[in-house]
Amino acid sequence: MLLTVLAFFAFTPCLRRVRAAEILTSLAKPDTPSAARGLVETDVTISGEQGPIRARIYQRAGVRGPGIVVAHGVHYRSIDEKRLVRFSRELAATGAVVLTPELSELADYRITAQGIRVIDASVRWLSARDELVESPRVGLVGFSFAGGLALVAATKPEVQSRLGYVASIGGHHDLERVLGFLLHDEVASPTGVVHT
Repeated sequence: MLLTVLAFFAFTPCLRRVRAAEILTSLAKPDTPSAARGLVETDVTISGEQGPIRARIYQRAGVRGPGIVVAHGVHYRSIDEKRLVRFSRELAATGAVVLTPELSELADYRITAQGIRVIDASVRWLSARDELVESPRVGLVGFSFAGGLALVAATKPEVQSRLGYVASIGGHHDLERVLGFLLHDEVASPTGVVHT
């Protein structure tokens, strides 16, 4: 009996690693169109404080699943950037319902508080969609500068109560330091400022 229990607890983390490896492997292969994989992509508009937010949902046809908001980084193509589209399709293929909101300021290479408001509205919107998601607690994944914005949005009480987890992938640690590098080619090091 003890061996069975130990085997179960050892199997669960291994299964997660195998599933993660499958997703990463599929990202390296040529992209398969959504329709051929039984996926549906739907453009939606979310009401935001500063006006409508363009967004896209990726999901298996007719299936509710765990919700994930995926926020793109600084890129002029925003939610149409091919790596983001592919990543979202792979998550949806696992059964997740993925929402990618457009952070128009990041698409214009600007970092403003508007991005936080867009992420906030997106989390609340997806969380409230019983017809799409199986739980009102959704995940939040932010890439690059959106990773930092996602962490800030997650500190808001109205967002916290709707989040199951937050992941910042390549997010900045210190915005002032990053902007100093981008604007002045300066990097703060333990021995002082280095000009690159």
